[in-house]
Amino acid sequence: MERLDYWDITKEYTVAEQDVTYHTYLSKDKKESWIFKADLLNKEKMLDIIIPQKIENAPVVRLGYSADLYQGEEAAWPQNLFGVTMFDYCDADSRPTLEILNVKSVVMPDTIREMGSCTFGAMGNLKYIHLSDKLTSLKNGTFFGSKDIKKIDFPAKFKVEAANVFGYCDGLPGLAHETKYLKMIRLHFPVIWLLIKRKKH
Repeated sequence: MERLDYWDITKEYTVAEQDVTYHTYLSKDKKESWIFKADLLNKEKMLDIIIPQKIENAPVVRLGYSADLYQGEEAAWPQNLFGVTMFDYCDADSRPTLEILNVKSVVMPDTIREMGSCTFGAMGNLKYIHLSDKLTSLKNGTFFGSKDIKKIDFPAKFKVEAANVFGYCDGLPGLAHETKYLKMIRLHFPVIWLLIKRKKH
């Protein structure tokens, strides 16, 4: 699924739901879909986003950026789901503008098995996210710079594959500074961490 040749990138599908347009590719057999980018149609009110479970009747199994889709500098600097690059975020002059991205919460469907780097990074107003039950790992910078996250519904366990997954997530309780920068370990979250444990909906 990570391989680009698994996907038909010659045809892009767009779907508008809840003030968001999703940009999507289908697998070559049209049985799975990948949302690689989303555009906010309403940039004024705070949005609670529910990511679609299916596009073109194909379950959404992948979400976010892949360097294989870009060239040059665009490939070197990952983007979050809404097109904000980490290059722009790391520019101190640009950061105040980027941090007002008007997304308050995100609920992922339990079909998603993979997320790209920095998918929910640099989202200054993001407070809550529900991760897919099928997600087993988080990549580099998944939440990097999303300083106001207060609650994450994690799967039962997952693997941190890179540093800075939780970098600068200062509002997230239960994670010590050292935990935010761990690499190649498996984290288990006790039930007593009520603010971030998995809850059934």
